[in-house]
Amino acid sequence: MQLKENGIYTLPDGRELIARTGTSGYLLHDPKRGVAAAPLYAVDHDGHLLSWGRITRWTLDDLQDTGRISLPPTQTLRFV
Repeated sequence: MQLKENGIYTLPDGRELIARTGTSGYLLHDPKRGVAAAPLYAVDHDGHLLSWGRITRWTLDDLQDTGRISLPPTQTLRFV
């Protein structure tokens, strides 16, 4: 499964994650914390979701595409 850059996905437990491309694959971020925070998960070459380098029970197959996209931070700035 290919993830969409800035795509918003949900895990079976209902948590939403934003997919971003990292140096060695996809990184999954909490949309409430933003991409400046450490990613919650990294995706390994076998499709496992890793948390701090440890395999979790989740895989890419567990992610459901919401069909929504998160705007990159530079596009969400508002000038007042």
